[in-house]
Amino acid sequence: MKIKFSHNWNNKLQQPIFTTIRRSKKEKIIYYKKNIQQTFDVVLNKKIIGKAILRDVLQHQLGNLNYELLILDTGSFTPYKIVSRFGIKELEDYCIVLIFENCLQAEKEAKKNE
Repeated sequence: MKIKFSHNWNNKLQQPIFTTIRRSKKEKIIYYKKNIQQTFDVVLNKKIIGKAILRDVLQHQLGNLNYELLILDTGSFTPYKIVSRFGIKELEDYCIVLIFENCLQAEKEAKKNE
């Protein structure tokens, strides 16, 4: 399984935990919810740069997302401009928030709990 990115907004892909906001489609929600706790290859510009575990899948209207989350996810004080590139243009549009844990972080946690 892969999660693809064209930009590493806010250098988030190297963080222990990161989010990604995607346009909501029924098939995507089903797919991601079915794969919670699974490991994904993290792909940046067609190159695998790491692995991450999908920890949660949330669905919200864009206007109901926490503004701080949008800023951190996009690395911009104008996050609505960026998410509009993903086809999420109106505050009423639904989006999916995927929460990932970097596999390196998961390994550290597991060792700490041994």
